[in-house]
Amino acid sequence: MLLNFLGIGSAFFPQLKNTSAYYETEDTLYLFDCGETVFDEILKRKLIEKKYIKVFITHTHCDHVGSLGSLLSYCYYVQDKKIVEVIHPTDYLKKFLEIVGIGDELYNYSYSLNNNEIKVEAVVVPHVSDMISYGYLISIKGKKVFYSGDCARVPEEILEKYLSGEIDELYLDISSKKTSHAAHGNIVDLEEMIPIDKRKNVYCMHLDKDYREVIREKQFGAIEI
Repeated sequence: MLLNFLGIGSAFFPQLKNTSAYYETEDTLYLFDCGETVFDEILKRKLIEKKYIKVFITHTHCDHVGSLGSLLSYCYYVQDKKIVEVIHPTDYLKKFLEIVGIGDELYNYSYSLNNNEIKVEAVVVPHVSDMISYGYLISIKGKKVFYSGDCARVPEEILEKYLSGEIDELYLDISSKKTSHAAHGNIVDLEEMIPIDKRKNVYCMHLDKDYREVIREKQFGAIEI
């Protein structure tokens, strides 16, 4: 696994904490989503002490953005005006931060990121009808991974690239059962999409219950937190 996780639970299963992944270097924390439980986990793990923090947001449901304001405020007011960089493909997130009382002096805002350590490309994914959601294609040290955020169906281009070996790992939001009104992927469809010999690098996250034993039995990647 190239990414580490602060939580792997869905909005309605906080026992596993809100789903949030990160990659760290000596001085930088690259964080993917900042839901309601994430700020507390960053404090506990002392990741807040990194010199630089860069946060990628997939969409603005509370379990993905709920403690972003607290993170930005803490870094600015407690850590001597440390400025966090927030990355999102549109200006929409600025409106959210304004509503929750976070002035633009507390953060820097970017639409994408590509530096010597990491390259991150946004991919539009289907989730809910009233909100645009993004997954992220992440390149680190010659490896490529896809982090789905909340995604009802893996984009065909992403699936093809994984099966052909162009993408090394998939991190997908996968529910334990298939329903007619799904906003997330599910383990039934995932079994049909991914051959057994390709499953070990497909990691299931955003779990609606702790069914990691089943995930392991089906030879997919089960994430420990």
